[in-house]
Parts: sequence; structure tokens; C-alpha cells
Amino acid sequence: MPSAANSPAKPLVGIIADDLTGAAELAGVAWRLGFTAEIHADSTGTTSAEVIAIDTDSRHCDATEATRRVAAAAQHLKALGVEWIYKKVDSVLRGSVLVETEALLDVLKLNRALLVPANPGLGRVIRDGKYFIAGTPVHETDFRNDPQHPRTSAQVLEMLGRSATRSIIVCRPDQPLPAGGIVVGEAAAKEDLQ
Repeated sequence: MPSAANSPAKPLVGIIADDLTGAAELAGVAWRLGFTAEIHADSTGTTSAEVIAIDTDSRHCDATEATRRVAAAAQHLKALGVEWIYKKVDSVLRGSVLVETEALLDVLKLNRALLVPANPGLGRVIRDGKYFIAGTPVHETDFRNDPQHPRTSAQVLEMLGRSATRSIIVCRPDQPLPAGGIVVGEAAAKEDLQ
């Protein structure tokens, strides 16, 4: 693992996660790959780490508060000069995924986000615009009983909701990405993710 003396003056990667487990998971992956990594519980402070993961603790917030927290985290990472920002979302799109993604795009002044919540290695795939877990539509799994974010449909666009300002489309791996909007990437196999 690189020593602190060899760490860059600014982080290379910034991660914004909606809960502590997501922040810890990705900081742990970075650490296992030999990067210095830190987890921050707020959007303040400095770091000498190569990877900084910010836990916004926003999964169970209302949309207004989730937007505020993600915007603050994005502003902080931007001020730190990170080269890459990765938004970690819940694998079955629980929480305020759409408004958090929009907040990130607004702060960073970006036209497009690629959102790929699928994890084929764990049987979580998006195919034909629908979300499946081990071959079963997500709304027919135990996620239908989630106390705060019950899954009532397998349609990814219904799970995300509507945007007042951006287009949201589902895109197959063989399709070209549109120039703008929020693009949900279908992935039914590891090759699709690549």
C-alpha cells in the first residue's frame, strides 16, 4: 500500500454513498487494491488519501434533504480537486437515487450520468428495462416488503421516478449513449458491465 508520504496532494477518486456500508465497501475495495482511503461522515475536512468516500446518510431522507447532502458532498469533492467522482447507489434503487444523481450533475455541471445498479455476479440484472434478482422480478422478491422503500414494480423507470428537467432512458450495452440525461445501463452479464 502506498505510504502517506507518497500520497497525492489531492484525492484521485471521490465516492458519494447514501449510507455507511456503501462508503465502507468501496473504501475497502480501494484499500485492498493498494490505495490509501478514508471514509468521511460529513462534507468537511481535508485528506491526504487517494480515495475519499463520503457517507451522506441520505437513503432515508426526504428528497430535499437528500439533494442538499449530495450537493454538499459534490461541492466538497470538487473543492478537493478529485479527478473522478463515483456515486454509489443502493443495488435495488432504494432511496432518492434520481434526485441525488441530478444534484451531482447540477453541481458538477455535467450533461449525462450513467447509472448501472446491476450486479450480475450476485444475480441482480437489468434486462428489457426490468430489474431481476436471481431471475425473479424485484417486486416479487422480499424487497416488496421493504418498510421504507417497497419495490412495487420491476420497471426500472418506475423505480426511479420522473425527472422534471432531464430525460431518463434505459440503454442496452450495444446501444450508443445519448449526449445527455440519465442513462440506466442494462446489464445481464459481467461482459455487459465492461
